[in-house]
Amino acid sequence: MRRSTSKDTPISRESYLEGLKNMLGNAADSVAIVPRIPRPKIDGELNDAAWKTAADLGRLVVYDKKTKQKSLPEYPTSVRIGYDLKNLYLAYHCPEKDVEDLIGAAQERDGPVWRGDAVEFAFLPDLKSPNFVHFILGANEMVYDAFGKDAAWHGNAKFAIGKDKQKGVWLVEASIPWKDLRVTPKSGRICRGNVMRDDAYTRGNRWHTDNVYSTWCPIVAGGFNDPASFGILMLE
Repeated sequence: MRRSTSKDTPISRESYLEGLKNMLGNAADSVAIVPRIPRPKIDGELNDAAWKTAADLGRLVVYDKKTKQKSLPEYPTSVRIGYDLKNLYLAYHCPEKDVEDLIGAAQERDGPVWRGDAVEFAFLPDLKSPNFVHFILGANEMVYDAFGKDAAWHGNAKFAIGKDKQKGVWLVEASIPWKDLRVTPKSGRICRGNVMRDDAYTRGNRWHTDNVYSTWCPIVAGGFNDPASFGILMLE
């Protein structure tokens, strides 16, 4: 008797991501295909044509760990992401009531940048290790960067900030070398990460404790920077 044979049908990236979304449940929104894009000009303008082909991560949300509910903040932030073989690129669009009243909490590198107006990016290079690369950029252009808990580590990321008072928005562009992220980029590679915004308030004593923190990924256990909460970034 002739024995029949069959071959596995290759699964598409879209089907694979759909399966991941089903597994992630409440974190299903935190899955994205990151496209290769032309190198954008990092000038804080966000008008480079390259950003039009970048992936839109949508608007960052405030996540309540107790109720597991998410909501949009008063001034929701949107983020776009793309890459080439040298760098990972991020663009933050941050609406604000008064862009001239932004708070820069740190006055030196690796200070408490997160206590003021800032944007953050966390990236897990090794899925078997809890150590992640962490960048925070304050509205006053002060940088915090660390690998794991080592704030003495300094990366080579490039940042640019722009402000549009008429539109009520401040903008951030970032170019982060893959060498900093400890990853060799290739199509189909699965990475994990999160993007966040720290929105500070200035009324009276309202500083730090009443800041609004929004995130791309739902918070599973710890804070923004808990790798268990990181979303899926699949390189196209």
